[in-house]
Parts: sequence; C-alpha cells; structure tokens
Amino acid sequence: MFLLALCLALAQPPLSDQIARIDAEFAALEKSFDEELRAAGGDEKKVTEANETYQAKWFGFIDELNALIKAHPEDPAALDGLILLTGAMRSFLDVELLQIALRNRDDERMGRLCFNVRYRGGEPWAEGIVKAVAESNPSREVRGQAVFCRGYLCRAAAFPYGQSVSEKERDKLVARARGFFNEVIEKYADVKTPDDDADATIGERAASELTRFDNLPNLKVGGVAPEIGGKDLEGKPLRLGDYRGKVVVVVFWGSWCGPCMAMVPHERELWERHRDEPFTLLGVNCGDTLEQARKTADDNRMDWPSFYDGEDHRGPIAMSYDVQKYPTVYVIDAKGVIRYIDTRGKELEEAVETLLAELK
Repeated sequence: MFLLALCLALAQPPLSDQIARIDAEFAALEKSFDEELRAAGGDEKKVTEANETYQAKWFGFIDELNALIKAHPEDPAALDGLILLTGAMRSFLDVELLQIALRNRDDERMGRLCFNVRYRGGEPWAEGIVKAVAESNPSREVRGQAVFCRGYLCRAAAFPYGQSVSEKERDKLVARARGFFNEVIEKYADVKTPDDDADATIGERAASELTRFDNLPNLKVGGVAPEIGGKDLEGKPLRLGDYRGKVVVVVFWGSWCGPCMAMVPHERELWERHRDEPFTLLGVNCGDTLEQARKTADDNRMDWPSFYDGEDHRGPIAMSYDVQKYPTVYVIDAKGVIRYIDTRGKELEEAVETLLAELK
C-alpha cells in the first residue's frame, strides 16, 4: 500500500507545473466568460446562465488550488499558488493558508501577495500578512510595498464598498492611512510597484492617495472640482482648469468597460450638439494601453479630449477623484463647481442644457 501511494505521488507533476496549469485554465475560463457576456448582450437569461456556469467552475478551481497548496505547504511553489488565489482568483485565505503565507513572510514574492490583498480592508487575515511583511521582510523594496499596502488597507476599511463606518472610526482610519502613505514617500518613494506597469512607483501612488484624501470634501455636488492635470492621448498637456468658464462633463472610461462604451453614442451626440457653445467633454481613459485608448477613440469618433491615466484602472487621476466604478461622470459648471454626479442619458442632456442656460 505504501509503495502504491509513493508511486502515485511520484507520478504527479511538480506543484509548480500544476499551479501553472490551473492558472492557464482559469485565464481561459475568464476569457470565455467575458466573450459569453458580450455575446449575450441584454439577454438576462443568457447572462444568468453564463454567470452560474462561470461561478461553478471558478469555485472549483479555487477548491482544487486550495487542496494542492495544503498538500505541499513546504514547497516553494505554494506561495505562487497563494498569489494566484488572492490575485486572479480573488479568493480569501483560510487559517491554514494564512499560516503558509506567514511562513513565507521573508520571501521577495510577498510584495506581490501584499498588493493582491490591499483591497481587503477590515479583514484581519489580510492585515496580518501585510503587517508581518512590512516589519520583517529583509528586502527594502518589499517592505516599502507592504507599508504602502498597509495604508491602502486602512483606506479601504475607511470607505468600504456598499457599507458605512462611523465618522470617528473613518477619521481614525484615514489618519492611519495618511501615516503609512507619508512613510512611503519619506522612505520608499523610489520603489517600484510589483505590477506590470514598470514606470509606477509606490511614492507616486502614495502621493495620489494623499491627494484623494485632500479632495474628498469637494467631490460632491456643490464642491469645487479638484484640478486635473496630465496629458491627452497624443501626449499633449491637458488641464481641467483651462476650461473654466465652460460647462464641462468629465467621464472616466475604458475600452474594457461595457457601460462606458455604451455611453459613447450619446456622448458623441452631446459633443456635436454643443461643441460651438461654452461646453466641452473631457474623458479620462483608465486601464488601457495608450495604443488601445487611441484606437478606441478613433474607431468610435470620440473627438473630444481625453486624459490618459495609465494602464492601471486606478491611475493617479482616477485615485485623486476617488473613482470606485466605471463610468463615473462629473458635470461641472462654468465656475468650476460640481453640479451633478453620475448623471446619464436624457438627464445628462438636461443637466448640460440647464447649466448652459445659466450662462446665457
């Protein structure tokens, strides 16, 4: 019996190969699911069926990977499995998996794991991992990445999606987040992120997060719209402030965002109808390569200016405006005051006409 079990164990591919196989199969599932949703269009029955099939397979991959990691906790590839679980698979770690992660706290790959869990504010297991790495990892780069993620976790806990916290608790969490982001700027500003965007540093991201906190009091109807500065899709300087005196509609969009692209025909109508008046549309492209952003704008005749905010869905402009979903729309009057937020369709047209009438 022992020999049979040994032979079966030896016949299994290495853990790294099994994780790579699951990674590839899950990526294929994500791609096919996206294609199914696009093909389904507005058919609710097809969308529901696609979601149910996808979730069953998704959870199956999570269970398989969980079991593999737990069966080989000492294998160096186990950490790659945890990175896949918390990243592409968007899974939490149970107590057993958490202990495996903590045993690897000194590994350089932990910076990637910290970035994967930085959205899980208020979840003790995620906070425990990031704290341990920030305090003990021998790599300055990884420690810096973990400190940044400690700030991000505090911010996420202060503004939980679909939930609320008391003002006192929020202020406390924001103060802690500011402390971590300032520590990043003071000690680790030059450290790169573990993301694919090789040009991004955690110092730049921390500065954007601090700007987000500074802007929050004004990101509401009646607040003065914070300045936006950057470059357009052609690399030319572009600033929101240059359009003071005009009614401005700012739309955060990406080619990957179905609702964003569904808005484009109406945006085009709005632009063409009012372009000779004191009015402008300003896009903020997020999450696309520059090439893809340009092609999408050209193919869809998006002739109005768009800022380019980088390949990360949470680029510096999106972060400074606390963008939580796409599209996000701000309608700003000629004095630079936010008058409407997330208005669309006929209501957006009426909002623009109301503000233009005020000018007349």
